[in-house]
Amino acid sequence: MVLWTEGYCKAAFGLVRTLSTMPVVDPSSPARAAVTTRELLTSVIGGLDGSLATLAGMEPSPVPGGAEVRDRATKSFTDIRTRAAEARQRLETAKEPSAIKKALAGAGEPLDDISRLDLMRGLHSVPDLALASRQAPTCQQLSPPSETGSPLSRQGN
Repeated sequence: MVLWTEGYCKAAFGLVRTLSTMPVVDPSSPARAAVTTRELLTSVIGGLDGSLATLAGMEPSPVPGGAEVRDRATKSFTDIRTRAAEARQRLETAKEPSAIKKALAGAGEPLDDISRLDLMRGLHSVPDLALASRQAPTCQQLSPPSETGSPLSRQGN
């Protein structure tokens, strides 16, 4: 059970790692902001793809409720990935200054969605997995003993 829980937490941690190394948006001009925002969204999409691959490669859950936790995380990641890809596409096709500004305004929505993820709460909703998460090294990095400041232990999901 600890091994399964560790795999789940590795998927979440992979996204946290990606977010910590994202490119910076250059706001010096709308054109530069569009280019650097596309780079940022590409990075986010890559991080989500890696996390989705990790979730997809997991063995079946050893306890009831685990599959639902993984499925919710997969759905959340997939939905955010779709919105990030759509935002990136809008930035790639925007040519006029007003279209670029509009595309830039919507590009932050996928990042806002990520900030609202609460993947550890899902894991902690299954008592056996919550207990296993206390023994899994990657889960410990995501959920410090105080549960404060955890990168993916916030509201939502």
